[in-house]
Amino acid sequence: MGQIATKQPEVIGAIVPLTKDGEPEIRAQAAKVLGEARFEGGKSALTELLTDSNPRVQHFAGTALSKFGLADAVTPALEMLRRNDNQDLYVRHAGILILAASNNSKRLEALSKDSSSAVRLATVVALRRMQSPAAAAFLNDSDLTVVREAARAINDLPIATRAAPTCGADRKAAARRSNHAARFECEFSRRHTRRCGSRRGVCGQSKLCGRSASRSVANAEPMGQTDQSR
Repeated sequence: MGQIATKQPEVIGAIVPLTKDGEPEIRAQAAKVLGEARFEGGKSALTELLTDSNPRVQHFAGTALSKFGLADAVTPALEMLRRNDNQDLYVRHAGILILAASNNSKRLEALSKDSSSAVRLATVVALRRMQSPAAAAFLNDSDLTVVREAARAINDLPIATRAAPTCGADRKAAARRSNHAARFECEFSRRHTRRCGSRRGVCGQSKLCGRSASRSVANAEPMGQTDQSR
């Protein structure tokens, strides 16, 4: 039906009821088609699928919703990320796509105080995708994984920093954040080297164990819109 809808857009409305089908794969594919068609009448149904019991359905629904760039989708996406708690990478990736598509750095920066580390991690990766300086707000996070992603977002892209601090106190605070990120990267590499026995900080058996001092959540996320083989 998705292929038919590309030539006959009027049939896309018939796909919306399939988001409530009893078969998870049908719900997932219905979400995929609605997203690809950017069908306005399917946004409510897609939002409801973020609470679906099946992670694959959540992934497709979140990916589809991200194509609309809806500010209203941020709150349900955050709830989905909290429930998932970093358990399913595809669900997390879908949440990241929605946050990034909202294109609201100020709102996302405020999430640096969120109680869920899963939300904070997804948010800093979303800010990386947006190339937003707001990622710096996560450098002092209590979760070292979040700190690592913030440091890499700023360094690897690189993300342009905000205007240089003008007063001494601000300059010292900025220096502390920078040093904190650098120390974390160094410690991460040192621990990895000790664990994997590699002087370069990258596991010689990386194809087997997947460990790397340069591995990040952003790079580990599923790439592209969907993964049909999952």
